[in-house]
Amino acid sequence: VLARPPGAAGGALTLRLAHPGGPLPLADALPLFESLDLRAIEELPHRLTPADAPPVVLHVFSLAPAAPAGPERFPALLEALAALLDGRAEADGFNRLVLRAGLTWRECWLLRAMFRWLKQVGFGFAQPSVEAALAEHPRMAWLIVRLFTTRFDPDFGGDRAAAEAELAAEWATALDAVENPDEDRILTRLRVLLD
Repeated sequence: VLARPPGAAGGALTLRLAHPGGPLPLADALPLFESLDLRAIEELPHRLTPADAPPVVLHVFSLAPAAPAGPERFPALLEALAALLDGRAEADGFNRLVLRAGLTWRECWLLRAMFRWLKQVGFGFAQPSVEAALAEHPRMAWLIVRLFTTRFDPDFGGDRAAAEAELAAEWATALDAVENPDEDRILTRLRVLLD
């Protein structure tokens, strides 16, 4: 369960995580939080021994998000954390976009896959540079994913051409505002790949 404690300052969050069988090692948990742009401030474990079930450790984490984390983002953060704990998602900087860009962990996976394809065809930027560029321009990351789903989602309802033209216009405006030339090249290559 993810919640904002009453009277908490600075957007602090509390995560209650039940781990059956024993404690979740902090060395395993902290990189997962960090990949989601959450900094663990404190952890309090509580050992629970139900009468008719195996023991459970309830971890209560105090977390500080690096970007605003409203309650509307809690379900996506919990889903991403579950995917990380289950090994369905990778713990890397692409996951920062769950919080910063309002993406799901699967949409972050899409951007990671696009980057890896670019690396195979000779893209010169390292993964941390791409992660940083997308984190610095989260709206651009969101636009890439929306363009992808507008083009390829078989369940898309509406006028694809009009929706894509609107997203392309917003992309052009946002790209004009990017001042860092390396970030411009990274974002442009991701868009060229999509095209």
